Order: sequence, then C-alpha cells, then structure tokens
Amino acid sequence: MPGQGEMSYSTAHLRTVMQNAFIIIFLVTIIGIRLFLFVRPMAGITIGPVRVHHYMWGIVGASIAIVLHVMPLFAISLALIIDELTFVCIGGSTHEDNYSTISLIGTIALSALVFVLRRQLLGLV
Repeated sequence: MPGQGEMSYSTAHLRTVMQNAFIIIFLVTIIGIRLFLFVRPMAGITIGPVRVHHYMWGIVGASIAIVLHVMPLFAISLALIIDELTFVCIGGSTHEDNYSTISLIGTIALSALVFVLRRQLLGLV
C-alpha cells in the first residue's frame, strides 16, 4: 500500500505531465498554423457579411472544452485564439500583417503568458 508521500508524488507528477502535454499541444498548434498559412495563405471563410477567422473557432472550441473538460481541445482552441489575437488587435487584414514584427512579437508574448499561467488555465478543464 503506498504511503502518503508516494501518493503526493504521483499527483504532482501527473500535474506536471498534464502541464507539459498542454504546452506541447498549444505550441505545436501555433507552429502548425503559422507554417501552414505561410506556405498556403488563405482568408477565412465568409458566412454572409462575416469573415470567420480561426480565433472564432478557438472561442467555440475552448467553450466546449471547458464544459466537457477536454484538455487537448482546450490547448488547440487556446492556440487558435492566441495565434490571431495580436493580428486582430492591430487591425490586420493581410497576410503581411499576420507576419509583421508586431504580430509575431504579440503572439510570442501571449504564448509566454499562457506558459506562465498554464496551471491556472488547466484549472478550467
């Protein structure tokens, strides 16, 4: 029968594994989006008068992930949001705006913030 110390270690170890998995999924998603759109630039689909950006899919996905407690979906959805947040805030509208210095620095800074807040963010799912 495991002692109290062993149980605590297992719980702490599991938290660390979950945090690492969350960050890896998050970063791979951002890198994947950036590489895909760099090689094959495309605008979001348009539904009526609204252009649907990937941050919008991220909001929907994050909401579902929080309700259903699905960490991988939450990591992917948060990456979709963070990847495009600076672009939207600067009023970007072109492929060049998405790869501008300010957009890239913003995405890196927001990704660093996600890393710092990973424990709290995982508390949502």
